[in-house]
Amino acid sequence: AAASARVQRGRSNLLVPRQMLRASLLAELAPGTVRWGHRLLAAERTASGVRLAFSTRKWPRPAEPRAADGLAEAAGDADAGEGGPATVSVEAALVIGADGIWSSLRQKLLPTPLAQPAASLLDAPLRYLGLIVILGRARCEHSLGEERHIWEVVDGSARLYAMPYDESLTMWQLSFPLDLEQARTLGRAGGGALRDAALAATSGWCAPVPQLLGATAAGDITGYPAFDRPLPDPDELRTALGPAAVLVGDAVHPMSPFKGQGANQALIDGLELARALSAVPSLGPPPPGLREPALSLDDALGAFERAMLERARVKVEASARAAKFLHSAPALATGNCTRVSAARGKGGPTACGRGTGGGTAGADAP
Repeated sequence: AAASARVQRGRSNLLVPRQMLRASLLAELAPGTVRWGHRLLAAERTASGVRLAFSTRKWPRPAEPRAADGLAEAAGDADAGEGGPATVSVEAALVIGADGIWSSLRQKLLPTPLAQPAASLLDAPLRYLGLIVILGRARCEHSLGEERHIWEVVDGSARLYAMPYDESLTMWQLSFPLDLEQARTLGRAGGGALRDAALAATSGWCAPVPQLLGATAAGDITGYPAFDRPLPDPDELRTALGPAAVLVGDAVHPMSPFKGQGANQALIDGLELARALSAVPSLGPPPPGLREPALSLDDALGAFERAMLERARVKVEASARAAKFLHSAPALATGNCTRVSAARGKGGPTACGRGTGGGTAGADAP
């Protein structure tokens, strides 16, 4: 079910809260397909696939709130759970790492990231984009919220993007430049500190920004530093992962959120990977009507990765450009066109120069 959809000629966007999409997908799986409470400890290549070791101990929640800045995730092998030792081993013909930007599987199978310059892009560390991203959701009493618009405010440095979350709430995303260590510290400081920082960064902005941010409960706010990563050569990646492992989504092609493509590309990865695996006889009988030639698992994964990385590279690079553009003075250019065209002077007679800080703009990224 979609929270909102605007039907137009040609392409249109379907707005679906991530939690709703996740629940809908889970509802289609047989009970027991997803096993919660497993923490990956080790991944070892075997002659027939991959042997995975998981801890099923109860891991305590952190005493202090924290954002996913990778500090805790990187120490994921620490044995600090409750309830005594409980390790489960699983033999898999194929393991798919869909575990996000701080992927445990990537850490186990690929070389440890090195300081730049890396000898190979397989060794390349995450690349900080110089921005913290703060997200929240609240009821927006302004007409922009009540009429369920997508709207945006920029001042040449900070940027706020807002869109309908469900029938009553508006989701907002604020981003602004911040030193990496400061961004990590703020991300771990909790929703109240993040809200205070958001209000300070937008002081003096037009309505409904102060009202929307102020109305957001601390428990509905999170924040994190924005990263991406240079994409590896597909042949190097295939060799390094081995014939029974593959990475998808942010585990292999993390990108900034400023083109709205991270989750979308991960969903496409899942669909394309399923199609690729359907042509591998060793994994089971093919679906009825399949006319694709039979492939070995390694060949199917290699073809999938080449297409995935070629597709994702465009989005990673465009998202990085958007991160730079949306937090710069050219984003204030005006015109009856996209802001990129206005910034380039291609907006026709209405492209009359830059607006003032804190003005409302259309929600078109470069």
